[in-house]
Amino acid sequence: MRPKSYSVRDQTRGNKTDTIHQLWRTKGECPENTIPIRRTTRDDLLRSDSIENYGRKSPPTIYDLDSNRTEEVHEHAYAHVDYAEFQGSRSRISLWKPNVLSTREFSLAQTWVINGHWDTGLNSLESGWQNDSYRGTGCYNLLCPGFVQVDRDISLGAALSPISTYNGDQYDFELTIEKV
Repeated sequence: MRPKSYSVRDQTRGNKTDTIHQLWRTKGECPENTIPIRRTTRDDLLRSDSIENYGRKSPPTIYDLDSNRTEEVHEHAYAHVDYAEFQGSRSRISLWKPNVLSTREFSLAQTWVINGHWDTGLNSLESGWQNDSYRGTGCYNLLCPGFVQVDRDISLGAALSPISTYNGDQYDFELTIEKV
């Protein structure tokens, strides 16, 4: 069921002539009133250590960075506002490919809209990009109950291009999550 209203924004910034696009679009587009659905590939399955663990988060590990440190390392930066009513969020996210050294590491850039607290139950809507192994509980992409995709140009989970380069061209995209 299509929402009664939703907004579409197409903006360019500065003098950029290239736009971010999904690689699958080089082979065509979806017919009107259909959406793209990413297929799981053989390579997707081979990246997992087993079929049973495909799409699941790896068990916690202890990193040997320092003999006194026994917890996992999770570095992040965030901003938040408590006790306010919002209709959504908008962000610009840089697209790049960080060097991930092991299967237990990952990098991501995302926007969260959340309700609740970590200790008492948390509901979240998250969107962005990730590089390697961000798996866990919950649902992803079109598997989420109540999620309705209306855009035939975006395939959830598909690769984005071009990618920013160090001391070179930089690419980003606007991400909007809104209540309609």
